Parts: sequence; structure tokens; C-alpha cells
Amino acid sequence: MESSAKTVPAPLRIRVAPEEVTVRFWGLRDEPLGTWLRVILGAAAAVVVSKFLENEWWGWGTMGLVLITLWRSLIPLRFEIGPPGITQIVLGRRTRILWTFILNYQVCSRGVLLLPDAAVTPLSPLRGLFLPWVSQKERVLANIEYYLVSWTASQTTTTR
Repeated sequence: MESSAKTVPAPLRIRVAPEEVTVRFWGLRDEPLGTWLRVILGAAAAVVVSKFLENEWWGWGTMGLVLITLWRSLIPLRFEIGPPGITQIVLGRRTRILWTFILNYQVCSRGVLLLPDAAVTPLSPLRGLFLPWVSQKERVLANIEYYLVSWTASQTTTTR
């Protein structure tokens, strides 16, 4: 008489998707000291360039470049994080970043840096998106970890 060993299935761990998160960020409101400090330092650099080159237009050009680099701090931003990806809304214009485009991320002190490169290089942050979490660190990280782990797990099981 043969005895048949029954295999007991391992308990399934059901992962429940976290609820969608909306992050509103405005540097002048959320980080006023840092934002104003960067603007003042940029203005000082513009004055130095203007005086050094003895041409007011170079100073205005430098100030314009400073303001262009600080645009994300000077206007209100809204990020919606959910199943389709991350939607960035700036002045009413919506830009969606699908989860499949995010191959890596780095947790920073004030937010998370989403990177399109699997291997991080020194230039990777220039191609990435910094997502500030303001006061919602746990909710933002829960969404990012849930969707990125789900996507990478599905990629390892499928072959192309």
C-alpha cells in the first residue's frame, strides 16, 4: 500500500493596493526659507555677473536662467499617485509617467527621486523626477513600493 503525501499549499499573501495619493507642493509655501534663499543667491549671482562683465543684460540673462532652474519651487505642483502611474499637474497641464518607465528610485530626506535608469549613474538624477512628499511620506512610499514591486515581479515572470 502506497502512502501519498499531500502537499499543503503555502498561505497566500494577498496584497491590497494602497489608496491613491495626491501631493500638493509649492516651494514658496512648503519650503519658504530654502526657496527664498535660492532666489536671493541667484539674484546675487546675477548682480556679480552683471558687474563683472560690465553689462546689465548678462545679469538679466543670468537671473532668467536661475528662475528657469527654480521653476518647480516657484509655482504650485500637484502629483497624483495611483494604478496608472504618477500624474504631474502643472498650471493645468497633465503629464503622466507610467510605472513601466520607472526602473529605479532613491529615497531622500524630503522626497523620492524616481529614475528611468536601472543602473544609477551620476547623470541619472538629471533624467529623473523628484517627488516631494511634503507630509505624506508613508503613503507615497507605500504606493511607489507597491506598484514598482508589482511591475517588476510581472516582468520577471514574463518572457519577451
